[in-house]
This record gives sequence, C-alpha cells and structure tokens, in this order.
Amino acid sequence: MRCADKRTVSSWRRVMEVMDGSSGLLKETQHIQPTHAREIARHSTRETWPAWVERCEAEQLTVAELRGALLSKQTEQAAAEAQATAPEGKYRTIVVDPPWSYGNKSGRHSPDYAHRMMDLDTVAVFDLQRWVPDDGPCHLYLWVTDAYAGDVYPIVRAWGFEPKTWLIWVKDRIGMGNYFRHQHGPASSRSRGAFGSSA
Repeated sequence: MRCADKRTVSSWRRVMEVMDGSSGLLKETQHIQPTHAREIARHSTRETWPAWVERCEAEQLTVAELRGALLSKQTEQAAAEAQATAPEGKYRTIVVDPPWSYGNKSGRHSPDYAHRMMDLDTVAVFDLQRWVPDDGPCHLYLWVTDAYAGDVYPIVRAWGFEPKTWLIWVKDRIGMGNYFRHQHGPASSRSRGAFGSSA
C-alpha cells in the first residue's frame, strides 16, 4: 500500500479546516470546491476564511481568480506593514531588498515568502523619497535577482534615482535558480549588480 505524500495530507487537512470553519455558509454554496478551499487556506488567515468563502460563492470566482484576489490582498497587507514599520530620518545610503513576486511554487514562492510578495507596480510606488536628504546626494543599492534585472531601471527612476552600475554577489556555490542554476564567479564580479544615485 502506497502512503500519501505528507504535503498532500497537510493540504487536504487545511481544506477540511476551511470547510469546517465555514460550515454555516457551505449549506448554501453551490460554486465553491475543495480547490477553492485549499487556496483560501494557503493564502489567508483563519479568521478571514468565512469571508473568502462567501466572496468566492457570491462572485463565483474561478480558482485562478480567487488566487489572484488572495495574493493581491496579501500584497496590500505587506505594503501597509512595510509602510507602518518603516524607519524615520534621512539617509545618504539606502539598501532595499523588495519581496519580489515569483511565478513558481517553490523557493521564493513558498508560503513563508508568499504573504510578503509585492508586484512591480507596488514596489515602484513605494515612497522611498521620505528617506532621501534634501541637501545632497544619496546612494541606493537595490537588491534584485536575474528574473527582475530588466525591470529595475524604471523602478530606480520612479524612486527618483539614476541607475549607475551593477554589482554582483559572488557566491561560492551554485544556487537553485528558476531556470538556470546561476553561480557568478570572481571574473564576472567586476561587471554586474544594481546601484543608483540621486545626484
């Protein structure tokens, strides 16, 4: 007899928890399926489950539409949390590591990371100028992975900086990657990475 994968068991346990937690609503539902409940369990907090079940039923959301709405809500919450906990003051050097959103379901797209993800538009409108001094230059170091290398210059400019050069983090081992298992060696470290200046 073949045992079920632990992740499958855990996933279905969460589905049952959503169903149990929304039992009063489910008597009237005709649209919501276990796959909807699984997305609700993965991407929202327990106290919001009944509201998501109700919305899913009322709007007859597909699983993809529901996932999009859940992730959009997470992005809004992450942005609000970031704004609320942001430091005060003016700085000559600013280092930013945005919670980039990835399309795969492993690595950076794991549930631990997913609740903090921001899409490009949300990252671009982040109010970075609050920390930039009025009386002189400020340097920006923007952490970016290969997947977003083509998108960072417009973001740097939207934040009021001018892109200047790249720096590369030289790693001593091959990474997992999303398409290729990149490893930048010492020879390439002189040619890449992201750096911007406000003056």
